[in-house]
Amino acid sequence: DVSVDPSISGMVMKIDTTKVKAGRVTLEAVNESKNLMHEVLVVPALPEGKELPYDTKKDTVVEKRVHSLGEIAELKPGARGKVTLNLKPGKYLLFCNQPGHYKAGMSTTLVVEK
Repeated sequence: DVSVDPSISGMVMKIDTTKVKAGRVTLEAVNESKNLMHEVLVVPALPEGKELPYDTKKDTVVEKRVHSLGEIAELKPGARGKVTLNLKPGKYLLFCNQPGHYKAGMSTTLVVEK
């Protein structure tokens, strides 16, 4: 977010690698924000043209309507967290579901290969 880099507009989620091998995968997140809470949810990527169910009043993805495989919940500024998942080959969406963060661009794709 802008508390980390004032030159960015919106928010970003950066990952060290975009591809991993299938099987046991540990994801570690570091909240680099100076003042905002963040989290990471992992869901199977949707087919092209489909969108995650979104609650415009809460400004969040409706978690009950997505198949979350796991998450690193509510990381305070400067905090670290991790989750270990058994991932099959395919594409996965990693995103922050704090209000407004997903729509501000805080998501990325992870590809899991055989």
